[in-house]
Amino acid sequence: MKIKPYPTRLPQFGEHVYVPSSTHPRHVIGGMATVTKMDDDQRIPQRHRRIAVLEVPEEVFVWGDLKYLQESLWRSFGMTPARPPTDAERAELKAERDAVASEAEERVAAQAEARRVRWLPHRFQVINGGLLEMPIWRDHYRCRNWAAIISLAPTLPGGIDRWWFNRGSGPVKLIVPNELAVHDPIEFGADYIRGSGYRDPERWYGVILENEPTHLLVEPCKDALHAFTLSASRQQSKGVPSHAP
Repeated sequence: MKIKPYPTRLPQFGEHVYVPSSTHPRHVIGGMATVTKMDDDQRIPQRHRRIAVLEVPEEVFVWGDLKYLQESLWRSFGMTPARPPTDAERAELKAERDAVASEAEERVAAQAEARRVRWLPHRFQVINGGLLEMPIWRDHYRCRNWAAIISLAPTLPGGIDRWWFNRGSGPVKLIVPNELAVHDPIEFGADYIRGSGYRDPERWYGVILENEPTHLLVEPCKDALHAFTLSASRQQSKGVPSHAP
């Protein structure tokens, strides 16, 4: 199939033509230029050749000259330039951009707030020795949710010895042990067992700040070592012995 050459009439030597903003030498909105040289590159197919070498524009395009430039462009290239946006379109575009920027700011602020809240002390409700809330919980029949008082034990696997909370029933998730004391390091776990037997663990560590009949106040820690270090420093500063095993 033979491809026809580009049908638009090419400008002639010395002719004034309109240059769009994408090819304007000064990269402004657009302007008028004069054809000062005609060139035809024989190394490329004819249908891809373009003949137009323009000098620096003689006029800078302004919206007031739109009608004249439309007529000039139509005569030169057989097409009309895009019309400028109206005030209503400009306002709508600005509103859209402001909305996108506002959503981005809100998203960044929410992420910063989540990071800040993540390391604030957490309060968990307790009723009659039953823990009603946990920082992590997976509601699935394959998931095992648990909590334990932990202590450093270099001779055990993982280097951690655990004193487990008893499981509760109904709304009570776990039973708070009587041995739990202020400044004890604590670990919460939610282990999901996949069908293949692979264990997908999730952990949350903290140090007890308050142990009241109505609630537990726990300061979060990034890992077990952080919990051990924070617990030891708090116990040493307050002179309170740990009840961890």
